[in-house]
Amino acid sequence: ALLIGARDIFNMDYDYIAFVHDKMSFYGTIDQRAGEGFRDLIFDSILKSEGYIENVIQLLEKNPHIGLLTPSFPMSGCYADNYGKIWLKNYSGATELSKRLGLRCNLDSTEDPIALGTAFWCRPRALKKLLDYPWRLEDFPCGKDRREGDILHVVERIFEYVAQDAGFYTGVIVPSSRAS
Repeated sequence: ALLIGARDIFNMDYDYIAFVHDKMSFYGTIDQRAGEGFRDLIFDSILKSEGYIENVIQLLEKNPHIGLLTPSFPMSGCYADNYGKIWLKNYSGATELSKRLGLRCNLDSTEDPIALGTAFWCRPRALKKLLDYPWRLEDFPCGKDRREGDILHVVERIFEYVAQDAGFYTGVIVPSSRAS
């Protein structure tokens, strides 16, 4: 949806764009609940309230070097087990995608990416290389065919590197109600 269907929005004259999505989990009950918790974290971190959104925009206004703001890593259920090993089976795919996009940045298998999941606030030019790539629907698995190491999981870990290549920093945002 983002890389194909919403691509044109990023070429319009917007200073900032927020992108959110629901979180679909095809796992057992416990992991499904963790997925629902991750979904709630995503929405709270991107669109908590009108005042929260105003604060995010002020943060971007005051800090022109920030290109991407992403929710924090989820720390519940199955996600807590993955903290510190966020690359999982996605590092080699991310390295390959980085080369295809012509990114000039250092992906390090011993350093976790900050961004996990495809939900963020951004300056559109920070993600230009990713959005200008000629993606096709056939590039992506659908339904229950998704798994660690596929292009969907790789892309969700590459955003901050695309922003870095464009000369921007990535930051983590979370509402105060979740900060503790």
